[in-house]
Parts: sequence; C-alpha cells; structure tokens
Amino acid sequence: ERRRMFAPPALEIREHGVVYLNDFWPWEQVKSYSWRDSPGLTLTVKFAQEIGFYRIAAEQKNAVDRLFPEKMSPTAA
Repeated sequence: ERRRMFAPPALEIREHGVVYLNDFWPWEQVKSYSWRDSPGLTLTVKFAQEIGFYRIAAEQKNAVDRLFPEKMSPTAA
C-alpha cells in the first residue's frame, strides 16, 4: 500500500505582506509574532483582527526572525 504524504501549505513572506493559502495580510496588519517549540516549530502571528498559527521548518526560523521585524510597522511593537 502506498501512502501519499502532503506537505502543509507554506506561509509566504512577501515584500508587501504575508500570504497563507488565499489570505493576504499587509505588513501594517502584522502586530507581533512569537515561537512555540511543541509540537514542532510553530510560528504564532498576531494580526490586527486575528491570530494565525503556522508550522515552520527549523531551517527557516532565522529568516523569519530577520524579515518580520524588518517588515513590520514600527508602531506594531
């Protein structure tokens, strides 16, 4: 029996905001982010109107930690 393994959709960090599936949040709506190690590496993003939880590959953590503060609005913190 063959099983297919599907990777979860990827969170995309773009020039003008964050994309996940069909949703787009401009950087102005990203208020904060944090990490949780259990289970797996999970990125929690607080947007203006909601909170999102995303599984992130460990090798991408440094890029997220570099890009999120750079792109977020200075008044978000």
